[in-house]
Amino acid sequence: MTQDSGILHCIVAGQRDEALANMKRYIAKVKWTLRGLGTLGLVGGLLLFFSTIFGFLIAIPIIGPIAETDSFLLALVIGLPIALLTIVSSYLIAHPIVLVLLGGCVIAGIFYLRNRGRNTQHLIRPSLDQQFGRSLNPDGMKDLEFIELAQLALQDNQVIDQEDALLRQWADKHRWSNEKTEQMIQRAQSEATHSTAEHSSDQHLSPLIKIALADGKLTRYEIKTIRSVAQRVGHDTATISQLIDQVRRSPQLVG
Repeated sequence: MTQDSGILHCIVAGQRDEALANMKRYIAKVKWTLRGLGTLGLVGGLLLFFSTIFGFLIAIPIIGPIAETDSFLLALVIGLPIALLTIVSSYLIAHPIVLVLLGGCVIAGIFYLRNRGRNTQHLIRPSLDQQFGRSLNPDGMKDLEFIELAQLALQDNQVIDQEDALLRQWADKHRWSNEKTEQMIQRAQSEATHSTAEHSSDQHLSPLIKIALADGKLTRYEIKTIRSVAQRVGHDTATISQLIDQVRRSPQLVG
């Protein structure tokens, strides 16, 4: 009798586990079906909305050209990231362990980048002090960064309107007066008359990158500015990225 009860208990437990497994698969199937339908509904709703207000969208930068090309493409570009963000957020809320692990990875990445920035700063600052023959303060760094940027733009012995606008935008961002900006441009031009003809643009680009990295980080704006000017004088994106990496690793070897 006891043996029969044990067998019956095992059968019932097995059926219960199978039922639970089937239920989990069914719930997962329903969940993904609803997610798919929700995504389609979101994209479809945005498509209807954008088609209705198409005339207003044309005047909006970035969105306007996309809407003019294809309203459905615009609905996908906006709708899919929203749907994906919603799905990922619900998954992380339902799985807090994954959320904790992801947060730990983000924190570890932040610490790694900060330590890497400090190491880069400790390598570059002595190299720059030795190269320019004096200890450079933050204001002196900014002056030198602008000079190198302007001289890089002067490789063809002239600064076109776009380059001039870029230099003045840089000066405005650092809150320089118009008088100081003019003085620094004139200084860069006077020094460039003696050096530009004899030196390649690499010898302005490398110090420019080193100066920009002297605080341990290279901001998005600095990268954009350096690339804009360097590309105008013939450098491609791959060369610029390679030089940035080279400066980070061995600033003493890059002049």
